[in-house]
Amino acid sequence: GDLPEADGTVSAVEYSFSGEGLKAGEQTLLLENEGATWHHFLASKLKDGATIEQAKEFLESEGQGGGPPPFDIEDNAVESSVIDAGRSEHVTANLEPGKYAFFCFISDKQTGGPPHVVKGMVSEVEVSE
Repeated sequence: GDLPEADGTVSAVEYSFSGEGLKAGEQTLLLENEGATWHHFLASKLKDGATIEQAKEFLESEGQGGGPPPFDIEDNAVESSVIDAGRSEHVTANLEPGKYAFFCFISDKQTGGPPHVVKGMVSEVEVSE
């Protein structure tokens, strides 16, 4: 059936994310998988001064690139279950304003292979005040 209204929307495709209407505060997000394979949605706020390039490097090295992660995984993280192609899910999130890294660690459903984060599925999304 149809999902109720959400405050903001996050869309996933191979191999990127986009966000619309994401604002600071507690809210309900609609996570849409518009891709052809399953995806897992993870979001973490980038630390002050950190870049999405640093987040990509850290994630692609599976944390072995040295140094602490460039995002706040403990206090400002949001995640979903695995969402199959063409499906959607609601997630409650309490977001702070700023830049976030959105990423996916799932491998392709049909072919396997490396996790999507290694294929570049790390996107920067801005959360407004």
